[in-house]
Amino acid sequence: MNKSITNIALFFAVAGLLVLQGCSGGNSLGTVNVSGTVTLDGTPVAGVNVSFIPTGSGGRDGYGVTNAQGRFVLTTPGAEVGSGLIPGEYSVTFTKMSNPLEGVDTTGMDSDEIDREMARRFPRGLPSAENLLPEKYANRNATPIEPVTVERGKRNDFTFNLSSE
Repeated sequence: MNKSITNIALFFAVAGLLVLQGCSGGNSLGTVNVSGTVTLDGTPVAGVNVSFIPTGSGGRDGYGVTNAQGRFVLTTPGAEVGSGLIPGEYSVTFTKMSNPLEGVDTTGMDSDEIDREMARRFPRGLPSAENLLPEKYANRNATPIEPVTVERGKRNDFTFNLSSE
């Protein structure tokens, strides 16, 4: 009888530890940190959307946005911000979209005032956002950037030197 109680207690102790391990923020996707730098004609570029797209099966897309120094950290959708990627080979694309509302200050305006201001500034409707980088970098099938390999146990920090030509 004491042996049964001991076994039951041991079972619940082990089960509890497994549950706690699962809740400890561990990486259930098996991702590794991925970061890098994007330059255009040798100059770091802020606001570039960097997308990693798996070339084969088993991976998941990842994305990041560059800061003022051109640096980015990747995130896998559905995972924690900065989670990185599942190891594998990835095509990489780059876009930097214009902001058609740049310079429009709506501070202190209610929604009706904002609507009137937008109608005044853009009587034909809001202009479309445009990609400010060469279009070749936005298409994974046309980009001159070679696929990259993300590896477990390695420093996955990539530098991408884009050209405006």
